[in-house]
Amino acid sequence: MSKPLISSFSTDSLNSLIIKTDRTDFENLGTIQDLVGKDVTLSTGFEDQMARDRDPIPASKDREYYHGDYHVDWWKSGLRDLEGMQRAASRAGIDFDTCRYYELT
Repeated sequence: MSKPLISSFSTDSLNSLIIKTDRTDFENLGTIQDLVGKDVTLSTGFEDQMARDRDPIPASKDREYYHGDYHVDWWKSGLRDLEGMQRAASRAGIDFDTCRYYELT
């Protein structure tokens, strides 16, 4: 499993975006497919999205504790955000599949 890049590069603007203050490696919990059996909050209907998502789920401490130990709920909230971005791109006439997006909320 790949790990995100950890860098000592730091600027004031970057520090204002990132709560993680230490330079330790991120802890990955496995893919969404790995976690589904460990979290009973998953409802049906997400099989296609889960099959396409090969990125590891970060540990709670590395995602600023969003959703605590409810890792699948955290993943589903990201899926909801993605679908909202796809709808907005469609309304604006943007081909979502050919663009890259950075979401800052």
